[in-house]
Amino acid sequence: MTDKPLVSVIINCYNSEKYLNEIIESLIAQTYENWEAIFWDNCSNDSTSDIIANYNEPRFRYVLAEQHTTLGQARNLAMTLIKGELFCFLDSDDISVSRDRFVTQELSLPCSLNDSSVDAG
Repeated sequence: MTDKPLVSVIINCYNSEKYLNEIIESLIAQTYENWEAIFWDNCSNDSTSDIIANYNEPRFRYVLAEQHTTLGQARNLAMTLIKGELFCFLDSDDISVSRDRFVTQELSLPCSLNDSSVDAG
């Protein structure tokens, strides 16, 4: 068991196959290891789900949305699934160049996770 807080990384995907391998590789390369990634697939019709499944990474959770929503709605739905004490968003076309992103980036919650006023958009 680690004494470092779990960081939940929410990655909203919609037809993200073009950049997804690079994003995943940059995430796996992080020096901070206590994280989970929630891939919220907003009804993609490309190989997004196959790319994620091919990694067989235990810290990955893949969720296929029941219907396509706005980015803000998708983020709010994904936030209900986080297990971490801290969370951040990583867009599906973002690549974390720094291997120390979670170590050096200030991650903080504006309020309790149980606070219903938390809204991503």
